[in-house]
Formats: sequence, C-alpha cells, structure tokens
Amino acid sequence: MIRKAACAAAGAILALSSVQATAAPDQPAADLTRVLIQGCLADPSPAAVAKLAAAVGATPYPEAQTRNVLAQHGSTTIPDIRTPGTVDRTETEMVAYQGWALPGPGGGGLAYREQRIRRVTIEQATDEPLDDLRVTLSRACIVETRARSGRAVFAAYEALHGGDYGALITADRKDIIIFRFSPDAYDIELDISLDAPLAGTRPGIERNGPSRLVLQDGGPRFISSVTPGVQTVTLTRAALLEGLDRPATIGFGNTAVAAVATPAPTPPPKPVASP
Repeated sequence: MIRKAACAAAGAILALSSVQATAAPDQPAADLTRVLIQGCLADPSPAAVAKLAAAVGATPYPEAQTRNVLAQHGSTTIPDIRTPGTVDRTETEMVAYQGWALPGPGGGGLAYREQRIRRVTIEQATDEPLDDLRVTLSRACIVETRARSGRAVFAAYEALHGGDYGALITADRKDIIIFRFSPDAYDIELDISLDAPLAGTRPGIERNGPSRLVLQDGGPRFISSVTPGVQTVTLTRAALLEGLDRPATIGFGNTAVAAVATPAPTPPPKPVASP
C-alpha cells in the first residue's frame, strides 16, 4: 500500500510539489479532486497521466526538478518478524518520472512515476541471500492536494469504483488510509491526512506501522476481517464520516505492479581435463 503501508517499505519517492497556482474559475476544488482521482484510477501510463494533466490545466514541473527525482534511488532493510535473524532488503530505482503543479487554491501535484524494485531476503549475520532476487516494475499515477472536506473526497472515491476496500489509521490518528491491494498486481491508496486526530479516537502506541480501522457497520464492500494479533481501532461508519468532515491533505496513488523476469545465473565453466 502507497505511502503509509507498502511504499514506505519499498523506499518509494513521492516528490510532489506544493506549488500554488491560479484557480481555474469554472472548476471548483472538490470537482477537480474527483476528476484527478477518476483519471488516476485508469491504468497508469505516461500518456494517460499527461492527458489528465492537460485536462485539468496542470503546469509541468521545471526540468531541474524532474532530473532531481530521476536521480533518486532508495534502499531499505527491514527485519522479517516471521523468521528471526533474517531481513528483507529492498532497492528502488526510478525509471521514469514526470510531475505537474495543480491549479486551484489547494495547489499540490500530479505525477507519473515508474520504478524498478528489487527485493531479496538475506541472513543478517552473513549478509547472504536466502532466496532468489525478486524484481518488479511499478507504474503509478499520484495526486497530492488540499481539500475542504475529507468526507467529500472519501464519498467521491467510494462512488468511483465498485471494489472491496479496507482502511488503516496511523498512531497519531491523523491519517486514514483507504486501500485496495493485491500482491504483485496493484496497490491503490487514498490517504486522508487531517490537521488534528480523528474525533472519537485516542492516540495509539503502535510500533509496527498503522492499525487496521474496523467499522462495525461498514457495509458489504468494507473489509473488517483482520488477522488475529493485528492492532485495530473500531468505529461506526457515522463516526468516521463525521470525523472526516473537515479540511484535509489528500494523497491518492494507483500503482500497477508487474514481475520482471530475471536472467538465470550463468553456471560456472566445466573444468578442462588434463591431457
């Protein structure tokens, strides 16, 4: 999941600008956010995101800023709690990037990002790999902007797709992440970041990332089932909607993921028999 869930582990780089631009007089901010999310839900590609940028009147980032992002690479090492003494190592290489500053009082940015991600599990003591290198290529459409109402954005997102979704909430209770996720296929996240903790919740002490948000009456599309042992925060749907009904920073990302075949290791040369 994009920023708070999976991309942090993958070393993803958002690099979205907060450049302010003149508002388009015939395009209210709420409508603009909906158009951006709807456009990003399409299969991410450079052409599709460029077309979306043109449709909303976004302005390309300076070339120097684009070069800066393209030069960035990430590497993370995270202990594998399932197998003591091992760690998961992830290296991220930026393959393609283009960003645009959004119009309107909310400002923010729209971007297309393509990354090559290499993952391997290694033995911590020896730094030796324990499995084959796994390589994936991700293509993402990313939006970041301000909205007058996180509730309105959440409602628009629910109306734009028919899939099941789950939710996470950070320990400070300010970020609610709505996710749809399938390993090595797609990662779609709507991050609603409030200026204050969500009403009706208490700050948590989580150390292993966000907790699952469970809605007692979330409806048939809301995934409330949680693996035993996972930290949870339980609310009613009405309480969630009321808490989201305030200004928020909106992050949305649709990432398509595909495995990349890695070449088989070259076998060592056979010894030549002595004459």
